[in-house]
Amino acid sequence: MICVLHVSNSGVFLVCCRQYTSDYKLETYLKVARLYLEDEDPVQAEAYINRASLLQAESTREDLQIHYKASCMQVTTCLENLGISGNLQAVRGVLR
Repeated sequence: MICVLHVSNSGVFLVCCRQYTSDYKLETYLKVARLYLEDEDPVQAEAYINRASLLQAESTREDLQIHYKASCMQVTTCLENLGISGNLQAVRGVLR
């Protein structure tokens, strides 16, 4: 089976004929968010953290939970440093 990451102006999408587990999707969204942070684009990283937030509750993997929380904090910090008020839905749950 051939799967590709499709990159366009509207984002990065996993294109494939196969159903993926929530953990796999969560891990992929977190990787994409990390890459956007490395490229100093916290706004795009925030979009993928928000996508990950929808899957985070389904995951039982502790490593993904930790990575998710760390990524939320990184995005928030980067946005604050740039003076951007982000709309990071995910952080509200992590900070409680």
